[in-house]
Amino acid sequence: LPAMKILLTGATGFVGSHVLDSLRSRHIPVAVLLRPSSSRRLIEHRLGEIELRGGSIRDPASLDRALEDVSHVIHCAGLTKAVRSEELYTTNQMGTRNVVEAINKKSGRIERLIYISSLAAAGPAGPESPAQETAPPRPVSEYGRSKLAGEAEVKDSQTEWVILRPPAVYGPRDTEFLRVFKAIRAHLLPYFDRGSQALSFAYVKDLASACVECLTHPAAAGRVYNVAGDEVVTARTLAEMIAGLMK
Repeated sequence: LPAMKILLTGATGFVGSHVLDSLRSRHIPVAVLLRPSSSRRLIEHRLGEIELRGGSIRDPASLDRALEDVSHVIHCAGLTKAVRSEELYTTNQMGTRNVVEAINKKSGRIERLIYISSLAAAGPAGPESPAQETAPPRPVSEYGRSKLAGEAEVKDSQTEWVILRPPAVYGPRDTEFLRVFKAIRAHLLPYFDRGSQALSFAYVKDLASACVECLTHPAAAGRVYNVAGDEVVTARTLAEMIAGLMK
């Protein structure tokens, strides 16, 4: 990769921490946007090799400062759930707008913006008709609608952009799937529609690698990508697989 410096938002989260690992494994310089209240537990092993830049995607002035001497931005920060739906839009749409406006102020000095969206922005799809990036989005949840609104903000960027839409993401440091494991350990099989619901997943390290590849790949600019593993499993199969592993 050519000389570059990344501003990474959301680095202290599950996906963001793996994106940080992927960047540093390639020796790419990284500055991390970090709120004072953020836990550093997931990036503790990287603190000696990255820059910490105080701020928040809700604070436009801090974004202006954080973008100094940066060439690329990876925007991972976001909310997956909230007590009130307004909070989803405040972070996923308005926070993304703040990032885009800060980038636009840099007069073309930022070469590319990578936005981690969600397959929820596209809406549900089944194995007989998989989600297509070119299909009109039809999100059914407030979370999906807020991420789609974030995508619209990204498309207003004056710099090159790439949007990645992962489904449910699993891997080391995840806590969401841990709940499923704990439920199954308690002899509960949490699935719906008699377990026939088809599910797609993305391994977090694969998603992180895809994110880093999109920083410079010339064909990626201005594209939306659904990022998921090849295998489609039913909820019942997943639950039974986990149960089998825990015997």
